[in-house]
Amino acid sequence: MKVNTISSKYNGHSGRILYAADAIAVPVAEQFELGYWESRDQVISLPPGRGSAAVIEVASGQALLKRYLRGGVIARLNKSLYAFTGYSRSRAFREFELLQTMHGLGLPVPEPLAAYCEVVGVIAYRQALLTRMIADTETLAERQQKQPVAEMVWKSIGQTIKLFHQHGICHADLNANNILLNNQNQVFLVDFDKSRQRIASEDWQKANLQRLRRSLKKLFPGDNFPATGWGILQTSYMESK
Repeated sequence: MKVNTISSKYNGHSGRILYAADAIAVPVAEQFELGYWESRDQVISLPPGRGSAAVIEVASGQALLKRYLRGGVIARLNKSLYAFTGYSRSRAFREFELLQTMHGLGLPVPEPLAAYCEVVGVIAYRQALLTRMIADTETLAERQQKQPVAEMVWKSIGQTIKLFHQHGICHADLNANNILLNNQNQVFLVDFDKSRQRIASEDWQKANLQRLRRSLKKLFPGDNFPATGWGILQTSYMESK
């Protein structure tokens, strides 16, 4: 994947854009704003959440525009600004580069298209990420809410997580909403904000799995917890080489 970097100027603010030159035309800063796509009637859908993501129609197909927005109490005062310590340290650039690495390894992740970092003043920045939309998918949580997930799918999820761990990929927020399943029951992992590639360790790998288990127990409490599926996932993970 050939990645280019260009400088940008938008609304009086300077910024930089990383983009995959072989996957997308040279982007401009305006294209990382939701309003740009709304004005062209190219917004396909707005996924649930706090308004940070939008499925849009670009020249090469559907893409996901993710704007990094703050949550919790701080969002009441500051919705989108982060402390600027350098472009390369921005969350959008780091997620883009990790996706680029994983995509190059053949891991089932969204293809990174572009990342944008805009400096506001001298100490703050806002950011956004554009990735290829994975077609015909639903989250593990959505699938389980409709009907019990098939045993073969739980097995595939365990094998997929193990594959990421073998490459040292630690997903910072591995949960049932960040695991996608398509119509052929293929498994994908998404949303790698604050994730990183690190030296393999049983400690963080176990913690990764336990984070997923906690999310399932929260979504499906008590007798609704898919205990059989979870057991299959664990066994599959342990047996994968």
